Amino acid sequence: MLCSDEWSSGGTMRHDEAELARLRADMAFTRFEFALVKASWLETKRQSAAAAEHVARRASFEARLQAAIEANSAMLLERLGVISLRPADIPSAKGAQQETMAEWDRRGPTLTEEWSDDPARAAAALQITEEVHARRFAGRINAERQQALGVDRYIWRSRDDAVVRDLHADHDDKVFFWGEPPEGGHPGEAWNCRCFAEPFVADGAEWRPTIDAGFDRAIFDANLEGARVGAVDFLSDLVPSLDDLWALLDAIGALAETGSAAAELAYLVVKEQALGLDDRERARRDALRGDAQSWVDGLAASLGDAPDLARALFEYVRGVEARPEALEGAHRNGLATQADVEAAYRERARMRTLVALYGLSAVLSGGAAARGLVKRLLRRPDGLSDDAAADDLAALASRARKLSPDGEWNRIPNPGIVWGRGIKAQGDPWERHLAEQGVLGDWLGERAPNLKTFDFFSRNSRVAIIGKTLNTAAPGYTRRPRSIFSRIKGYLDEIAEFEGDDRKGYRIRQGEIELRRMELAIPSRTTAEQMDEINRARTYAESLGIELEVTIIE
Repeated sequence: MLCSDEWSSGGTMRHDEAELARLRADMAFTRFEFALVKASWLETKRQSAAAAEHVARRASFEARLQAAIEANSAMLLERLGVISLRPADIPSAKGAQQETMAEWDRRGPTLTEEWSDDPARAAAALQITEEVHARRFAGRINAERQQALGVDRYIWRSRDDAVVRDLHADHDDKVFFWGEPPEGGHPGEAWNCRCFAEPFVADGAEWRPTIDAGFDRAIFDANLEGARVGAVDFLSDLVPSLDDLWALLDAIGALAETGSAAAELAYLVVKEQALGLDDRERARRDALRGDAQSWVDGLAASLGDAPDLARALFEYVRGVEARPEALEGAHRNGLATQADVEAAYRERARMRTLVALYGLSAVLSGGAAARGLVKRLLRRPDGLSDDAAADDLAALASRARKLSPDGEWNRIPNPGIVWGRGIKAQGDPWERHLAEQGVLGDWLGERAPNLKTFDFFSRNSRVAIIGKTLNTAAPGYTRRPRSIFSRIKGYLDEIAEFEGDDRKGYRIRQGEIELRRMELAIPSRTTAEQMDEINRARTYAESLGIELEVTIIE
């Protein structure tokens, strides 16, 4: 048997061992807890450091974009002094900056996560990404700002070193349109491209058409045609077969033999176009027409019961009388087309003939003759009330005094154009609107994207059309209106020089085009001085055989 001392000693030993085991377990747990706390602290510290690094890197990239904005502003102010550019004129780049930062926020964490096991590689990948985004951002704001300022062209500038792409070296120092990207895209668009676009502003030199014997002959023919139309209008109720000039001549000749001065004048007017007149006949025609001029005041005076109509008739005659010479002077300065001048001479000859015929007519009394004249001047054979006729004549008189034909141009509600926002926001909605009309033929934007020059082509009518927009409110055009002509002239030259192209199997040969046309959209706030330059462009287009149709966007 064990003694009590032995039992007590053994029990104590067993108790000590249990306590020691418990203490050891507690220590192990404490060490584990400490390790967890330490690991958590280290992770928190790492995350805090990473977050701080992320914030710092983001701020650094944002500052880099801001520096690019400021550098671009300084470049534009330096290179665009010719249009007196001011800092306040330069469009904001905040939208582009926010979009680029949003892309950085999306891409940065993704790269960090992808290369979490290799921080150095993650940092290198992020640096490359930042470099690409920064260059594209610089190219983007340069393009958007230049176009918003009315700069339509740029000079390609490369770095002129050994690593420049051969294609970009070939582009170096050449002028390109923003709306017509060269092969490989605009500067800064290609991967790792270091080239940039220097704004180009044409010298704005004036252009004037060549006036030759053909112009004089066209005016002579316009006078003949206008006089004939006036005679036909006067006699339309009396003479059948008006489509046959020879039958008309015979019929008027028969009336002239009755002694009617009006019929005699009509006969001489029509004969002049059909057969020509000898000296005696021309003298007689001039005498009849000259005597008839005194009837203008008399006819107006006969409208004593309609003073507004009488006043409008007088103003209309005065406006139409002065218009041809004024337009001819404008044409010689390049501000009106030959077609505009011909139309003015034709209308005046028609008016003079009608005034003479109604003034010489012995059939109609003064008031009836005056109202008959008004009816024919307005091309309203069914007639109008005196008030309505006075309003229409007053409108025509006002238009006759204004040399620019913009009052007759098509005006439409805005089809979605955002002026000053580049090709996608400004040009594309106009092109889409033209396509929706469904009458211009194939829409090449869908059939053959990037086909040179033209946007539409009709193989049936053989008409090739280009759609363009011009933001006349841009500082480059408000301070230097001549730039408007230079810009449109550049487009017209490109149209004239088109020799054919083939994209995605869609081919247009030069010989397939019978008519080339430009559909130009401008904002309604275009000034009179700017309209002069648009009319100069219309005249230049006419000299190239190109139609230039202008639409005003309300």
